[in-house]
Amino acid sequence: MLLMLVSALALFGCTDTPAELPVSLAEAETAELGDFTPLTQEKDGVSYTLLGVNPDYVSAGKYAKPKAGYRFVTVKMACRNNRDTAAEVSSLLMLSAADGQGNEYPITITVTDLPGTLDGTVAPDGVLEGYAAFEIPVTAKTLSLAVKPDLFSEEALVFPLY
Repeated sequence: MLLMLVSALALFGCTDTPAELPVSLAEAETAELGDFTPLTQEKDGVSYTLLGVNPDYVSAGKYAKPKAGYRFVTVKMACRNNRDTAAEVSSLLMLSAADGQGNEYPITITVTDLPGTLDGTVAPDGVLEGYAAFEIPVTAKTLSLAVKPDLFSEEALVFPLY
């Protein structure tokens, strides 16, 4: 099923990359992380660490513009696999954001200029780092990130973003 989803995303042109980024990736990463203190939670032998949040991300992608009254919020995360077997990570299936009113927001696939997504297979004792973007109303005063490692459970790890 995941393969079908990835194939569908590729068909819709979600892999377009902008001609050039406004700043180097190193500068963008430094600007995004700022003084953020990483937060870590573990579930089923995999540690999920929120490394940074950018509440006002401006995409260089020509089609990546938030709707009127919305903004892009990006997060940088790391997954460390502490198990003896590989772990699969899918930002599209595992991540969502929620505001203080309980409204949920899935990741947005229109932001294509992030340095890398949080998707792939993590080998035993391996680490995967990546980004995810959300389109959030500018009126949202608080926001949290939910990580659902088990697709068949409603249980989630929750990280406060702002």
